[in-house]
Amino acid sequence: MGASRRSTLALLGALACASHLPRGLAQTAQTLPLLRVAIISRTVFYAPLWAALAQHLFRDQGLSVVITVYDNAERITADLREGQIDIAIATPESIMVDAYHQGPLRIVAGNAEKLPHQIIARPHIQNPKDLKGAKFGVLSLNEGTAYLVKRYAASVGLQPDEYSVVAVGGAPTRWKRLQEASIDVGFQPFPLSYVAEEAGYTNLGAISSLVPDWLFTSINVHQQWAQQNSDVLRQFLKVLRSAQNQLAAQKQAWIPVLAQELQTTAAFAGRSIAQALRLEMFAPQLRVHEPAAQAVFEALLATGQIAQKTAFRLETFFDPSYL
Repeated sequence: MGASRRSTLALLGALACASHLPRGLAQTAQTLPLLRVAIISRTVFYAPLWAALAQHLFRDQGLSVVITVYDNAERITADLREGQIDIAIATPESIMVDAYHQGPLRIVAGNAEKLPHQIIARPHIQNPKDLKGAKFGVLSLNEGTAYLVKRYAASVGLQPDEYSVVAVGGAPTRWKRLQEASIDVGFQPFPLSYVAEEAGYTNLGAISSLVPDWLFTSINVHQQWAQQNSDVLRQFLKVLRSAQNQLAAQKQAWIPVLAQELQTTAAFAGRSIAQALRLEMFAPQLRVHEPAAQAVFEALLATGQIAQKTAFRLETFFDPSYL
């Protein structure tokens, strides 16, 4: 998988990854079923996952979970299709396209159904009128924020030839590119939006004011793997639901974990999780909210990735049987 990083998590001094556990616990973890889980980047969408790892909830339910951070949506989809990973908590677009083309990939649960992104621009851009000629950085030209850029640009009167869009990677990479001035605008989730504002970058507003419902990340699998490992998948989702509920009930307790994983301050981590919960960003009980999924589907229709006049059917790409 290249130069990927494994997520190291801590809560009150306890480390979750097996390689960092005390010898006895490490030996126990190595005997558990291994789940290879891919995520896009170190962003607030993954707070429930980190909370579960920090509490050893997966291990306690008989699972050993290893996290890989990709910073690339296409690679995640390719590795999921080829069996290099078991579960992807990532963007849903390629999964929907694959399912509509009779492919094997499916969404089995929701993750983020509200957008925490702020429209962050370099300091010389003070209002939307300054965006002519701007270069927008996105995760992928076919996933996630790429569609949102088009919606936003149209809403502020930009013509397609008055701006450009380039694929650079996930939100942390977009922040680096903004600082390098290789892009002019990036849609940044908190806490990176807080960091950017503190550094003097311009916040042009929240994209959620324009797009209230959007399935930004979902839990994705290969059908064959899911069928062969149905009990393991159900257990994984059960743990995530439990962690999500605990996160909402005890958000202050998770600030150290989130600060470490988001690589930010405790103040920004606390502010991030409070804002995420206030926005109701995490899908309740890991549902796939139909309006949020339909918004993504309509973007795929508009860009020709799904054939025109194709009917929206949630059951085409979403299998709820593991929840």
